[in-house]
Amino acid sequence: MLLVDEHDARVAARALGLKAIGLLAVLLFAKRTGRLDSVEETMRTLQKGAGFYIASDLFELLLREAGER
Repeated sequence: MLLVDEHDARVAARALGLKAIGLLAVLLFAKRTGRLDSVEETMRTLQKGAGFYIASDLFELLLREAGER
């Protein structure tokens, strides 16, 4: 299995002319395109199941952007 540090992956993407986005942006895109029912449920699962940290102000912003608040 190949493990890549996120920072290194972003640097490599930029060098290739690619735009790197984070997981939360992917969730928002999935919600907007009908591929995900709930950004909130998914973020809470990430927090509890994987220990994924999301600042409370960012959490609320994403919910508003997703139309869930």
